[in-house]
Amino acid sequence: MLPEIAAGTLRPPSAIWQDEQLHQILRDGPRAARGRTSQRSQVLDSHHNIAHMHQVQSESTNTVARLEHIVYIQEGSLKEDHPSRLASQHTLASAYRTDGQIKKSVDLLEQVVGVQAYSLAEDHPNRLASQHELACSYRANGQIMKAVLLLEHIVSVQKGSLAEDHPSQLVSQYALAGTYRADGQIKKSVNLLEHVAQVQEASLAEDHPSRLASQHALAIAYRANGQVEKAVHLLEHVVKVHGGTLAEDHPDRLASQQELACTHREKGDVGKAIASLEHIVRVREGNLAENNPDLLTSQHALAIAYEANGQVEKAVTLLEHVVKFREGSLAEDHPDRLASQHALAGAYRANGLAGKAVTLLEYVVQVKKARLAEDHPSRLASLHALAIAYWADGQILKVVPLLEYVVRVQEGSQVEDHPDRLASQHALITTYQATGWLASSRAKGFRQGGELLRTLC
Repeated sequence: MLPEIAAGTLRPPSAIWQDEQLHQILRDGPRAARGRTSQRSQVLDSHHNIAHMHQVQSESTNTVARLEHIVYIQEGSLKEDHPSRLASQHTLASAYRTDGQIKKSVDLLEQVVGVQAYSLAEDHPNRLASQHELACSYRANGQIMKAVLLLEHIVSVQKGSLAEDHPSQLVSQYALAGTYRADGQIKKSVNLLEHVAQVQEASLAEDHPSRLASQHALAIAYRANGQVEKAVHLLEHVVKVHGGTLAEDHPDRLASQQELACTHREKGDVGKAIASLEHIVRVREGNLAENNPDLLTSQHALAIAYEANGQVEKAVTLLEHVVKFREGSLAEDHPDRLASQHALAGAYRANGLAGKAVTLLEYVVQVKKARLAEDHPSRLASLHALAIAYWADGQILKVVPLLEYVVRVQEGSQVEDHPDRLASQHALITTYQATGWLASSRAKGFRQGGELLRTLC
């Protein structure tokens, strides 16, 4: 079964230096214009900075409300291409993405990028920063190819104007590598991250956060490329360096420990993965609120490891706990909430509760249908999982039409050797063989399947 693509993960160390780089650009815009702005504009800039502070502290609801107020006022008082107005719109779009409002983020950033296209030079840092943010939102919305093309453009522009080790160029290359991985272009991702890591090893100290973040990301790419031993070796290095420089409960240190644990799980060292994840959860439980996103993410990862170890009842109990808190604090269509519901459905199925799995996955699929593009990897992953749950629940005639739909969409949106595409094709062929999908059953299945696809897809 395909994994849940949008599964919540710990905020990787890389996100920290990306945000520092991008928000420095944003903060510079209002400051540079301050000598020419009115007192009212200065007040708005102060509110902008407060909202940014809330965003850094992950108070997303507070952030969105403040920024929407600021943008509303600026849109009535400042020109369309005023730097402060564009900076606030940019930051609001980023806050929308953090809050799971991906479509709003895309729409607003497309507006910002459109304005900057006629008002700023091609290589202007603010223009490139907004394009970068738009690419991240495209990726979050499943528009992976759009994200790839935009990031390739940014990297091309920066190569012509920035030094090889310039932080902005390395940020863009890092983001492009991650998007390549999401698009199934794993080798390209590995090659680009190896380049970034090599440049940083020559210019940054061993314990520099940016260098460690790139090594962390490269290890993830190695794992996706089947180079699990390389991934383990690199993550062990990152964890060791973090152990000598960061406190036990530092988010970056825990993030790398968690990634190493997940790599051990994939390698088959499930016992080692569980021991590490139980330690991470204990540390987080000691200093974080019960509904803290990072704690819930670690509990989510631990539940997946329990399931892999055959401790299915433990997995169900822990995922029900995670889902309960995420349903109480996140919007219905928030990616993390949907990811845990998807995972809980998988645990239900593994525990013999196929009916519960079907009910929950049908709900997840309906929510994703309303907010995600048809070819979004997360939406397709849940459709794939639902087909498997139908099989387990004895609803055999629903399985083939649903898998055929998933395969058809993936063939039009993913590269030929994309792991998800290959997994769905394999599942479909296996189902054909297991059911003896003959003409009579095929005709009956298509009649039922047509109604199913109209409902779910």
